[in-house]
Amino acid sequence: MPSLLDQLFVLFLVLLFPLYNWNEARKVRRDIAGGLDPASFDTAGDYKKGIAILWALGIAGVAFWLMQSRSWDALGMGGGSDSALRWAGGIAVAVAGLALTYLQAAQVGKSDDARKQLHDQIGDLMYFLPKTQKEFYWFKWLSLSAGICEEILYRGFLMWFIGSYFGVLPAILLSSVAFGIAHSYQGFGNAAQTAIIGLWMAILFWLTGSIWVPMIAHFLVDVIGGRMIYGVLARDARGSGGTRMASPGSA
Repeated sequence: MPSLLDQLFVLFLVLLFPLYNWNEARKVRRDIAGGLDPASFDTAGDYKKGIAILWALGIAGVAFWLMQSRSWDALGMGGGSDSALRWAGGIAVAVAGLALTYLQAAQVGKSDDARKQLHDQIGDLMYFLPKTQKEFYWFKWLSLSAGICEEILYRGFLMWFIGSYFGVLPAILLSSVAFGIAHSYQGFGNAAQTAIIGLWMAILFWLTGSIWVPMIAHFLVDVIGGRMIYGVLARDARGSGGTRMASPGSA
């Protein structure tokens, strides 16, 4: 069963960490409302800060796990399920989700209506998104860090924690909600979408028993989405006479 240390760590993940993210985003939005040019925001520096925080939390989670002599398999970092059928289902679900993500990104590149919808979804998060080659470079490292560390935290650790009390299905659902709440600084719509992605990752983890599968899927989804956004924002900058940026394919 989870220890007091586990309970405190989960309290941080589901309450204090989201509050920290929300407060940081609130301060930037306040500065922008006060006249700060969003283009002057150090997006690459913010990505580097995010990378450091993610790795600190991921390493802390693994350290707490090992301090209590738990197995790698229980965290999902072993060989996974012995069932070939479950693995086949997990891979199928992963490929289907990635294909859907890619097709949606491709549609944005072809459709003015889809690009307008993307801009509406972005809203006041423009400052946080990759607009230059340098920012997209660091965004990819942020995506890799999120893919590894968030899966350890929200699928490996949190699903085990919730499952210890309530069983598998609540673990899948509640960990996905917690994942969405951790991204609530992006606004309700984006947080809800993130919770749905978290549900997809949780199902992948449940099917395969391996954290490595959702790690890879998480990384690829973030990179595909980041490349799509970078391509749209770079095109907008060129169309408005701004500084020409490298195309996504050359990053």
